Amino acid sequence: STEVSSCLFSYGIGHDFSFDLEYASKYNNKVYMFDHTIDECPCNHANIHFIKEGLGIGVQNCNDFIEHYKQLGSIGDVILKIDVESAEYDYFEV
Repeated sequence: STEVSSCLFSYGIGHDFSFDLEYASKYNNKVYMFDHTIDECPCNHANIHFIKEGLGIGVQNCNDFIEHYKQLGSIGDVILKIDVESAEYDYFEV
């Protein structure tokens, strides 16, 4: 649940980041936005951090969620929001 999550990992930003922004504001938690197809964060909020990297294993400019989790020093439960043009299915099949 959003009330007990420590942060949000959002993969595939695109043009609609309303959930990310609402989560960052409402729960005052960090949001890590990942997208290797855009150059900068599409919004300005103190809790939102943009990383120009995608979700994937063995794919250029991408990394595994577990690696992102470790690199950012995350603890406990997090929320995953993934919309990467259907590639999320391939990622979870691995």
